[in-house]
Amino acid sequence: MKLIAGDEKESMTRRGLNFELILKAEKLDFIDSATRADQKYLVVRVEDYAVVVPCKSLGNDEWLMVTAWYDRKFTKEYIK
Repeated sequence: MKLIAGDEKESMTRRGLNFELILKAEKLDFIDSATRADQKYLVVRVEDYAVVVPCKSLGNDEWLMVTAWYDRKFTKEYIK
């Protein structure tokens, strides 16, 4: 799986996130999106929190990272 950074959104930088940080983070899971058939969620660990990164398929096992956010639900499931 190859991850490609998309355009970093202002909401990400306000949260202290960027795609470079996400690429270096521990990968916890890569799951189907519950709401979008064309996306999967990459779940990574940043410090003691789970960060969700929606990814769109570009084909050939390449994935475009769209945005990222800290998620309490996934933190409870994967970390605590």
